Amino acid sequence: MISKFTLKSVFPLVCIIPLIFGLSFYTYFSFDKTKTPTPLHGIPLILLLTFTLILLFFGEFRNKMIKVELHNTFLTIKKFGGLSFSKKYLYQDLDGFKISVLRSSATNNEYLYFMQNGKKIGKISDFYHKNYLDMKAEIESKLKNLGFEKFSYVDELKEIFI
Repeated sequence: MISKFTLKSVFPLVCIIPLIFGLSFYTYFSFDKTKTPTPLHGIPLILLLTFTLILLFFGEFRNKMIKVELHNTFLTIKKFGGLSFSKKYLYQDLDGFKISVLRSSATNNEYLYFMQNGKKIGKISDFYHKNYLDMKAEIESKLKNLGFEKFSYVDELKEIFI
């Protein structure tokens, strides 16, 4: 079984391109030598846009847009929307999986984390994967359920830089 992305999961990628152009033009015009800049002119906005780009690229595209293929004895994980090299994990080498729920005012999104040696090696969610429930059912038949993990924004932020 192969994971399939939802249409709304592509939205962060669509935002990256205008942010890159906006950051480039804003940086260029902020340091234009024909004007006399004030101290720290534009630096806070440049830092904010840079952080947003890092968050979108490494947080969303690398860590959440993951293509997962489930096979009989192993699974493969491809990050960056399925564009990177695949990593193969035997089910017997994995500890199991944990479930977490991200609550918001509009909806609750469920995340399933693949665990190996106490660390998260990949995740799927109902926000990013349209066949999430089918994949979850298959994963439950092959891996041990390690329980519920409270969703943590701090852990999500750490994963961006690891």
